[in-house]
Amino acid sequence: RQRLREAGLWRGDGDEYFDAARSGGFLRLVGPLVEPGSLEGVKVREGVAAVRIEGTKGYTDRLMNNVVDPTALPEDNPMRHLTFDVLQRAALRDALALARATGRTLLLPPLTCWCDRYWNALQRCRMAEAPREMRLPFACPMDHLFDVHLWEEQEVPVRAASFLYHPQANATLRGARVRLRVAGGAEAAEAAQAPLAPGDPIPPLPPPREERTVAAGTRLSDIRAALGAARGAPVLEVGAADLRRVC
Repeated sequence: RQRLREAGLWRGDGDEYFDAARSGGFLRLVGPLVEPGSLEGVKVREGVAAVRIEGTKGYTDRLMNNVVDPTALPEDNPMRHLTFDVLQRAALRDALALARATGRTLLLPPLTCWCDRYWNALQRCRMAEAPREMRLPFACPMDHLFDVHLWEEQEVPVRAASFLYHPQANATLRGARVRLRVAGGAEAAEAAQAPLAPGDPIPPLPPPREERTVAAGTRLSDIRAALGAARGAPVLEVGAADLRRVC
């Protein structure tokens, strides 16, 4: 179901699913979750991001003690995916925290995988049947990175990244956005969005109807009040880089 939602093909949700008032409004994260250069100069132990490492003691010791530059790892090294995904998950964690602080439902941002996911062995971080020209990284579905059923069991208030483009979404939502900026931050570019269906272009969103600016270091719990009259906006959007500058 989640993949069909991401593709804009699921028609099993009622109108209340798309109702901003019933959802407390929506929060939209824009801009790349992992920026170029974000790991520049960083050194990590090669196995530190792994959930579990199996093998001989010599192999596991090497992974845990080998200090590497993650940006220099080959593209087909799973540790590259795990290291970059740490930053992606941190951005998503912060977005969920802001959504909770403002009483909103998070529109999941487009997600990136630096390695494919498969129940069996991978070859060069790709399924064995994948074409050799398959590029890494790639835009991937939520279930490549998370156990979707656990999110559903916990009733985490989120919507798919394609939510605003769904046929059931009120077109006014796309123009009823308020942009939250953090003073001194850079302009955030839109993150790439996958087509709703193969060959379908993604229409550009109109500019936000207004902007609100808060000081760097503003606490998440204070942002709702800082929005003033815009706190009731159907869609609040914030740049991923700006989100790292509030607390």
